[in-house]
Amino acid sequence: MVREKPGTSPCCMDASWYQGSVKVVACDSQRSSDLYKEATSKLGEIYEGANIVALDWGDVPSRPRTRIWLPAAIKAPEDILFMLQECNSHLPTKDWKVVKVEEHEGDVNQAVLVLNMESVAPIEITRGVLNFGFSAIRIKV
Repeated sequence: MVREKPGTSPCCMDASWYQGSVKVVACDSQRSSDLYKEATSKLGEIYEGANIVALDWGDVPSRPRTRIWLPAAIKAPEDILFMLQECNSHLPTKDWKVVKVEEHEGDVNQAVLVLNMESVAPIEITRGVLNFGFSAIRIKV
């Protein structure tokens, strides 16, 4: 492609992951971005179910996020998610993710959650109060 479309050399670099599931690649110019998108579109299905698409940053789907404070005794992301799902069966939590647990000194830790759009309205109805075992936690989306 570079040979077919002469000009300045394209420069695109890995820029990490966004919300744990979207690979971010940063391009240094519009030309680099255009060439990257064109090259990506020609890849086809790399493996079964792989739908690789290059998008402009503004077109990347974004899910709501929240931070919660929770008892320090529960630290594993899968345990936090289990408690939220079991204690709040009225919420559509099937695709929530605990992306980070920040341990602190004392009785509580902070966790970052990625939610889904379907759960925002029911959370707002409860003013952000969710059940968490024998206690409640408050979240702000």
